[in-house]
Amino acid sequence: MIRPEGRRKISLTCHCLWTWRNKELHENNFVRPINHVDHVLKLSEDYYQARMANQITSNSQRVIDFIRWRPPPVNWAKLNTDGACKGGNIAGCGGITRGSDGEWIGGFAKFSGDCSAFVAELWGVLEGLRYARRMGYRAVELNVDS
Repeated sequence: MIRPEGRRKISLTCHCLWTWRNKELHENNFVRPINHVDHVLKLSEDYYQARMANQITSNSQRVIDFIRWRPPPVNWAKLNTDGACKGGNIAGCGGITRGSDGEWIGGFAKFSGDCSAFVAELWGVLEGLRYARRMGYRAVELNVDS
Protein backbone atom coordinates (compact mmCIF):
# COMPACT_ATOMS: atom_id res chain seq x y z
CA MET A 1 0.00 0.00 0.00
CA ILE A 2 1.35 3.42 -0.96
CA ARG A 3 1.11 6.13 1.67
CA PRO A 4 -0.55 9.47 0.74
CA GLU A 5 2.79 11.29 0.58
CA GLY A 6 4.09 8.67 -1.87
CA ARG A 7 1.00 9.05 -4.06
CA ARG A 8 1.52 12.80 -4.04
CA LYS A 9 5.13 12.40 -5.22
CA ILE A 10 4.11 9.95 -7.96
CA SER A 11 1.40 12.34 -9.15
CA LEU A 12 3.79 15.27 -9.04
CA THR A 13 6.42 13.30 -10.98
CA CYS A 14 3.89 12.43 -13.70
CA HIS A 15 2.79 16.06 -13.89
CA CYS A 16 6.40 17.28 -14.20
CA LEU A 17 7.25 14.73 -16.93
CA TRP A 18 4.11 15.64 -18.89
CA THR A 19 4.78 19.39 -18.51
CA TRP A 20 8.45 19.05 -19.52
CA ARG A 21 7.54 16.99 -22.59
CA ASN A 22 4.96 19.55 -23.74
CA LYS A 23 7.35 22.45 -23.18
CA GLU A 24 10.08 20.66 -25.17
CA LEU A 25 7.63 20.25 -28.06
CA HIS A 26 6.19 23.78 -27.99
CA GLU A 27 8.87 26.06 -26.54
CA ASN A 28 12.14 26.43 -28.41
CA ASN A 29 14.27 27.51 -25.44
CA PHE A 30 12.98 25.12 -22.76
CA VAL A 31 15.55 22.96 -20.96
CA ARG A 32 14.58 20.30 -18.41
CA PRO A 33 15.95 20.66 -14.88
CA ILE A 34 19.33 18.95 -14.52
CA ASN A 35 18.45 16.93 -11.43
CA HIS A 36 14.91 15.64 -11.96
CA VAL A 37 14.62 13.92 -8.58
CA ASP A 38 15.72 16.95 -6.55
CA HIS A 39 13.34 19.15 -8.53
CA VAL A 40 10.33 16.91 -7.82
CA LEU A 41 11.31 16.51 -4.14
CA LYS A 42 11.59 20.30 -3.77
CA LEU A 43 8.15 20.79 -5.34
CA SER A 44 6.74 18.12 -3.03
CA GLU A 45 8.24 19.83 0.02
CA ASP A 46 6.87 23.22 -1.13
CA TYR A 47 3.42 21.65 -1.52
CA TYR A 48 3.64 20.09 1.95
CA GLN A 49 4.69 23.42 3.54
CA ALA A 50 1.86 25.28 1.79
CA ARG A 51 -0.62 22.65 2.92
CA MET A 52 0.55 22.91 6.53
CA ALA A 53 0.31 26.71 6.41
CA ASN A 54 -3.20 26.40 5.00
CA GLN A 55 -4.22 24.09 7.84
CA ILE A 56 -2.94 26.60 10.39
CA THR A 57 -4.91 29.44 8.83
CA SER A 58 -7.98 27.25 8.30
CA ASN A 59 -8.08 26.34 11.98
CA SER A 60 -8.15 29.97 13.09
CA GLN A 61 -11.41 31.54 14.19
CA ARG A 62 -13.17 33.22 11.28
CA VAL A 63 -14.98 36.47 11.83
CA ILE A 64 -17.56 37.56 9.29
CA ASP A 65 -18.10 41.29 9.14
CA PHE A 66 -20.64 42.50 6.62
CA ILE A 67 -19.49 45.70 4.97
CA ARG A 68 -22.14 48.19 3.98
CA TRP A 69 -22.71 51.88 3.69
CA ARG A 70 -23.85 53.46 6.94
CA PRO A 71 -25.25 56.98 7.16
CA PRO A 72 -23.31 59.63 9.07
CA PRO A 73 -24.53 61.16 12.35
CA VAL A 74 -27.24 63.85 12.26
CA ASN A 75 -26.04 67.18 10.78
CA TRP A 76 -23.05 65.46 9.20
CA ALA A 77 -22.35 64.65 5.57
CA LYS A 78 -20.68 61.48 4.30
CA LEU A 79 -18.27 61.91 1.41
CA ASN A 80 -17.21 58.89 -0.66
CA THR A 81 -14.43 59.60 -3.16
CA ASP A 82 -12.41 57.63 -5.67
CA GLY A 83 -9.65 58.25 -8.16
CA ALA A 84 -8.37 56.22 -11.08
CA CYS A 85 -5.65 56.25 -13.69
CA LYS A 86 -5.72 54.71 -17.16
CA GLY A 87 -2.64 53.91 -19.15
CA GLY A 88 -0.33 55.38 -16.54
CA ASN A 89 -1.19 59.00 -17.28
CA ILE A 90 -4.87 59.77 -17.90
CA ALA A 91 -6.46 60.22 -14.48
CA GLY A 92 -9.71 61.36 -12.96
CA CYS A 93 -11.58 61.47 -9.70
CA GLY A 94 -15.09 61.74 -8.41
CA GLY A 95 -17.27 61.41 -5.40
CA ILE A 96 -20.70 61.66 -3.85
CA THR A 97 -22.01 63.32 -0.72
CA ARG A 98 -24.98 62.01 1.25
CA GLY A 99 -26.74 63.22 4.37
CA SER A 100 -27.63 61.55 7.66
CA ASP A 101 -30.85 60.11 6.21
CA GLY A 102 -28.95 58.69 3.25
CA GLU A 103 -30.29 61.41 0.95
CA TRP A 104 -28.29 62.52 -2.06
CA ILE A 105 -26.64 65.88 -1.47
CA GLY A 106 -24.53 66.00 -4.59
CA GLY A 107 -21.67 64.58 -6.56
CA PHE A 108 -18.72 65.59 -8.68
CA ALA A 109 -16.29 64.29 -11.28
CA LYS A 110 -13.02 65.84 -12.40
CA PHE A 111 -10.33 65.17 -14.97
CA SER A 112 -7.07 65.09 -13.02
CA GLY A 113 -4.71 65.13 -15.98
CA ASP A 114 -1.36 63.37 -16.12
CA CYS A 115 -0.84 61.75 -12.70
CA SER A 116 -0.73 58.43 -10.87
CA ALA A 117 -3.76 56.65 -9.38
CA PHE A 118 -2.57 57.64 -5.89
CA VAL A 119 -2.48 61.33 -6.82
CA ALA A 120 -5.91 61.01 -8.48
CA GLU A 121 -7.24 59.59 -5.19
CA LEU A 122 -5.86 62.62 -3.35
CA TRP A 123 -7.44 64.97 -5.90
CA GLY A 124 -10.74 63.24 -5.19
CA VAL A 125 -10.34 63.90 -1.45
CA LEU A 126 -9.43 67.56 -1.99
CA GLU A 127 -12.21 68.25 -4.48
CA GLY A 128 -14.74 66.35 -2.35
CA LEU A 129 -13.91 68.32 0.80
CA ARG A 130 -14.08 71.58 -1.16
CA TYR A 131 -17.46 70.54 -2.55
CA ALA A 132 -18.84 69.63 0.91
CA ARG A 133 -17.68 72.99 2.26
CA ARG A 134 -19.40 74.85 -0.60
CA MET A 135 -22.58 72.95 0.30
CA GLY A 136 -22.29 74.32 3.85
CA TYR A 137 -21.10 71.20 5.65
CA ARG A 138 -18.39 71.59 8.30
CA ALA A 139 -18.76 68.08 9.78
CA VAL A 140 -17.82 65.56 7.10
CA GLU A 141 -17.10 61.83 7.32
CA LEU A 142 -14.68 60.93 4.53
CA ASN A 143 -14.41 57.45 2.98
CA VAL A 144 -11.72 56.58 0.45
CA ASP A 145 -10.72 53.17 -0.87
CA SER A 146 -6.97 53.71 -0.89
